Amino acid sequence: MLKNGGKLYWQFNCKKIWLTLELISGRKITLDTVPIEFYAYTYRLGYDLFKEFSRSLLFRSGCPANGPCNFVLIDKSNGKKITEFGELVYSHTTDSIYGFILYLSSNIVLTLHYIDTGKKYRIKIDSTQINALVPEYSFSNPILNNNILTLDYGNKKLTIDLTKYSR
Repeated sequence: MLKNGGKLYWQFNCKKIWLTLELISGRKITLDTVPIEFYAYTYRLGYDLFKEFSRSLLFRSGCPANGPCNFVLIDKSNGKKITEFGELVYSHTTDSIYGFILYLSSNIVLTLHYIDTGKKYRIKIDSTQINALVPEYSFSNPILNNNILTLDYGNKKLTIDLTKYSR
């Protein structure tokens, strides 16, 4: 059940598995399909709900066993794709998900994106501290405390005072 009264669920038959978004009006929209032979990998290949925002749903998808995933933002009022991101900067070990996402928009710029308002802020970083094959994996241990976000990357700590970046 979604916060707006809609529903999100997987269905299947002998040929395929599909993810359905059922709007509060009762209209059903297929968001994603996976061939039945990949049933065991639906959580990696298909859309996996990562976070529900007030007007949208963020899904993780297309995740190889040891590589980056894709993230897709869907409007939950009509099922249409808003945008697609590559891998995000987030904690892979906790379920701490905030009202924003972080992604690398270049090798020296980290983008802070508030999903509900669409506001984006670019934060310059020291790219010499990025030391992973998948650059986003260089960031770890996100901690949000009193509007201060702290991330480890390389041998440095990145501190972002969110009060400087309005929602």
